[in-house]
Amino acid sequence: MEQEFTSTKDFSVGDLFLYHEEPLCFIVKITQWKKGAQYEYEMEYFKNHSFSHIKYFNTRRLKDRVEYFHWKHIPVVK
Repeated sequence: MEQEFTSTKDFSVGDLFLYHEEPLCFIVKITQWKKGAQYEYEMEYFKNHSFSHIKYFNTRRLKDRVEYFHWKHIPVVK
């Protein structure tokens, strides 16, 4: 049973990610396939970064992108 969320402890729908100060992608959907499992984030990439075909990240993978790949996380205003 898949459940959809608007936010988690770390990220929310609408959060923007920058790479080298250029907009890269944003979160369009957050789901969890069962309670206790990692969240899965559906990302929408901006056209100028269409080289990447990866559109889904789990929580750990998305945090790794922010920490090690130097993505800058811009939270949506609540």
